[in-house]
Amino acid sequence: MRLSHKIVDHGINATFVNTEFIHAKLTASMAVKSEEKSPLRLVSIPDGLEPRDDQNDTPKLTENIQKVMPGHLKDLIEKINQSNQISCIIADPTVGWALEVAEKMGIKRAAVWPAGPGNLAFAFHITKLIEEGIIDNKGTPIENNLIWLSKDIPAWSSTVLPWSCPGDSKTQKIIFEFYAFKMNHYL
Repeated sequence: MRLSHKIVDHGINATFVNTEFIHAKLTASMAVKSEEKSPLRLVSIPDGLEPRDDQNDTPKLTENIQKVMPGHLKDLIEKINQSNQISCIIADPTVGWALEVAEKMGIKRAAVWPAGPGNLAFAFHITKLIEEGIIDNKGTPIENNLIWLSKDIPAWSSTVLPWSCPGDSKTQKIIFEFYAFKMNHYL
């Protein structure tokens, strides 16, 4: 959101796309009519879950998002392009499918990683962590040790990795596979 505002500050039109669920929370927290005054356009697209569905069910949410949102994003882009040509899509690599939609539509794209550098560093060191016996091929720590990826990044506990979800192996699998297989593709 901050990046979007910085872009708008430079006189560039920007549209911030979110899920309907998060969009409703975001707009509810804003001052009355501030959305109307903002040069940043806020829009939403469905995430594939029904209102009665649990938004904290990460496996179900992830599956639905990947099935439903790319098509809705494509439709939104086509609608916006009727009046104002989109020149670039900027997305967090956790929604890399948005970058894929941009590529298929011939739109420039950029991945922006808003999480800390330590989190990002783990994405590029998974193979090394497996080879050194720190984690298994599912991302589960073999022992409780400190991990130093470099002298410039503080040590991390092997039990608190970006994909760690103790007691929730299904969610951990989804997040670990994203880090291990998809992240490097988008960055």
